Amino acid sequence: MNVSVSSNGTLNLTIAAAEWTVLPVFSLFVFITAFLGNGLLMVTFIRERSLRTPFNVYIINLLAANLAVVIFQYPMDIVTNLHSAWLLGNGACNLYLYANSVFGACICNSHMLIAINRMWAVSFPLSYRTHHSRRTAVCLCLGVWVYVHVGVGPPVIIDALYFRLPIETNGCMINAPEQQAWEIVIEVIYWLPQIVMLATFPITWCAKRSQRKRVHGTAGSMAAGATQVQPEEEFDGTKAGSIQIQMQSGSNFTVMRSQQPSIEANSIVAQPVTQPVTTHVNVAARSKRGNSHGFLVLALLTVSVCICWTPNNVFYTISFIYVIDDPVFYDIQTVLFILQTAIDPIIFTLALSSVRAGLLRLFRCQAPAR
Repeated sequence: MNVSVSSNGTLNLTIAAAEWTVLPVFSLFVFITAFLGNGLLMVTFIRERSLRTPFNVYIINLLAANLAVVIFQYPMDIVTNLHSAWLLGNGACNLYLYANSVFGACICNSHMLIAINRMWAVSFPLSYRTHHSRRTAVCLCLGVWVYVHVGVGPPVIIDALYFRLPIETNGCMINAPEQQAWEIVIEVIYWLPQIVMLATFPITWCAKRSQRKRVHGTAGSMAAGATQVQPEEEFDGTKAGSIQIQMQSGSNFTVMRSQQPSIEANSIVAQPVTQPVTTHVNVAARSKRGNSHGFLVLALLTVSVCICWTPNNVFYTISFIYVIDDPVFYDIQTVLFILQTAIDPIIFTLALSSVRAGLLRLFRCQAPAR
């Protein structure tokens, strides 16, 4: 868009033809991919009641934030990148800055919630099972949205009321130099999730490794104890009465000696109780599989976040100090940051078998699992 001033002082705007460069082409690709991926997973979670577990509440929350950005921001991104100017007016600019700032921060902090949840589940499993529920997850997700709105929302509103520069000549952006205090808050809100995710991953990995060693050690001692039967008191063939002998493994076989004197003193009858050890082993195995899937989600999200968010955070932190006039750097950090919204549903589909099963039932038009 070219801007010129006429002799009577009015602005003459000449809109350049659309240019399908790398940035608008990739923005369109991410828009389609992210909309389909997040949308299909959201439909699957709505359709499958069995998938609405407390942990999956955090995934649903992240999918909702992704869809909000995809619907309200990405189409305007494409138009702006095509014409290298803002052509949609002040009202659309307000919506664009709100989606870019608030919904973008909600995406980042929703990732952080998943990381904190996995650290809690692995590092403090007893506390997690006792206190964590679907209601807890919903309250934490709502708390993140309130926290982001309080931290990021005011600069957008204040900018629209007092500091917004003409969009015809300056484009649609917040006048950051007029709100430097809020800019620091925004920097914290965007950097904190990445720092927390990088910190929680090694903590969770170490806790999981320690937990695995304890489980293997317990299983080994149980297997060794299963081959030994130790009586609670010395067996004496001359004593009348019953004697109970328990296995160290906890299988609770009761060994009885008959009171009849005609029966040989060392003849015993073993009676198993109704609850075998295998029940507890199966429950532990299911819990271990669930933790493994959750840890895989955390690992994949942490790697993708480091790749996709770091250039964006570095770019805006440096631009807070001085203006960066590097179009290539800007395009790269923009492309990587928006790519995360398309990667998230792929990660959840690959890491969670229950989600894959729900998607297959959706594609095959089968009834949801009960």
